[in-house]
Amino acid sequence: MRYTIILAVMLCLFSGCPNETEEKSSKSDLNVRCSIVPATSGSLKISAFLEGPGGNSVTGALVNVIDSTNQVTQLLYDYTSYSYTARIDENTGIYNFEITSILLDNPLIIDVPYTIITKSPDITVFQDSSGNSVLSGRDLNTSLPIQISWSNCGDDITYQVTARTALRTLYSSSTNAGTITIPATTIPRGTYTLTVSAQKTHGDPLYKTAKYYSMSTTSSVGVSFNVN
Repeated sequence: MRYTIILAVMLCLFSGCPNETEEKSSKSDLNVRCSIVPATSGSLKISAFLEGPGGNSVTGALVNVIDSTNQVTQLLYDYTSYSYTARIDENTGIYNFEITSILLDNPLIIDVPYTIITKSPDITVFQDSSGNSVLSGRDLNTSLPIQISWSNCGDDITYQVTARTALRTLYSSSTNAGTITIPATTIPRGTYTLTVSAQKTHGDPLYKTAKYYSMSTTSSVGVSFNVN
């Protein structure tokens, strides 16, 4: 009996029985999500979230990013956000995330595009249906629809139109067009500020259709207006 056990152990060792190291080498053991978002003016926050077996954050990997100018940046692990992160200069182009980990057979490379919006969505039309134009210094009539238009910032841009006071938002809506109509009586009488922001995205912010997400944004100058 003793010799049978010894023989079985020796056969296992020499025939390549599965072990913990071999199981960890599978790519399915590491889930990676990458993001690029604006930090301060002219700079970006780049992040990589590494999720290991059991859903735990992986802290011992090596994560480098190469930008379109071939500058290499090593991302350091941040224990407050559970991600590898760094701040770099903003450039349009492809950012190559390279992840090396014991949980991967080979380094994993994820290419993340990023596009700077070079134009601002300047407001060109801001009036009610009677032609009272804010840009001409006139007040708007709350009982009438309000039309707003702005300059085009490029292809595949999402615009967010917001009317607010210093304390709260009265109206907010997004569109891919260059104009929007606010229904009558939506904004009550008062004084407000209107802004239009433009946003360019790549990937998927929910990480369902892509393992990356990037977003750039810019805004118009706030326009003060009165509604009577």
